[in-house]
Amino acid sequence: MVLLVLTERIRHAIFQAIQSPDFDESAKQRLKTYLKSREPKSSIPLDLVKEVSKFLVNRDGKLGREIGEL
Repeated sequence: MVLLVLTERIRHAIFQAIQSPDFDESAKQRLKTYLKSREPKSSIPLDLVKEVSKFLVNRDGKLGREIGEL
């Protein structure tokens, strides 16, 4: 499993996605579960970050593209 250290920009993007009613409910639940159960809380699986990135590219453009380039 690849873990990505959360920068403030990525953390902000994740919380935007979690709060959006348009974000995939399954991915939202995985994110919430992972954030509640993992230590340290500063890392998250890369596949979930890519899901957030894809969502934000479709919705907002710039921030999602920046994260997607990681």
